[in-house]
Amino acid sequence: MAIFVKKEGEPRKKMGCLGKTLVGIVVYFGICFLFGLMMGDMMSTPATKLEENTIYRIDLKGTLVEQASEENPFDALFAEMYGQSTSTVGLSDLLSNIALAKDNDKILGIYLKGGSLSAGPASAKALRDALLDFKQSGKFVIAYADSYSKTNYYSATVADKKFFNPVGA
Repeated sequence: MAIFVKKEGEPRKKMGCLGKTLVGIVVYFGICFLFGLMMGDMMSTPATKLEENTIYRIDLKGTLVEQASEENPFDALFAEMYGQSTSTVGLSDLLSNIALAKDNDKILGIYLKGGSLSAGPASAKALRDALLDFKQSGKFVIAYADSYSKTNYYSATVADKKFFNPVGA
């Protein structure tokens, strides 16, 4: 076994440029990976646990679109600053949630909370048809709003009971 002893006056061997570059790349991607894990954990939505006797609440506000997409967080920030609403509701998500609620024994019914939902006639009909299908399971649908637009009222006509604010429109 050979033991290497540094002689006095000999320069110490240094890591070459390629070695330093490789170490830098590994450190950079390691930091990016850790940052991505932290951001993913902060941005993820925890799974909803349903309790017995749950009522599924649907807020009829925002814009009903065919397929919801990720919103730009800056758009939401500026809209909030100016008192505007940029929330979009995906019709496909809404319809699938209503279908899941129909088959879930923990959900007793649906509460439609009226607002200013902007939706086309076909989307409003699809929502209304999904609510009618939900009611065929024997569960209830109730609706309340301070004011109704024509589209929201059309969707709310499915409800077993409709409640209005006495000073609403």
